[in-house]
Amino acid sequence: MSRARSSLTKTPLSFLIARLFDENAQVTTIAEALALHKSLESKGTGKWDKEVDEEYEDADGNVYNKKTYDDLKRQGLI
Repeated sequence: MSRARSSLTKTPLSFLIARLFDENAQVTTIAEALALHKSLESKGTGKWDKEVDEEYEDADGNVYNKKTYDDLKRQGLI
């Protein structure tokens, strides 16, 4: 059985945290976090892309993005 993992928000928290490290930001307050979020949105980064960000898990616990999961399932490998 496969399970789809998705976030209820447009920008998952894990993605924002990864972007914080990519930007080498020293975020210590909520105001700084909101400013960084606004900055990332204005650059066009941080948008939820279903094809890339949605994850599926197979029966063995392996996690794949949607495209990879669909390709492997179509080939009968999972």
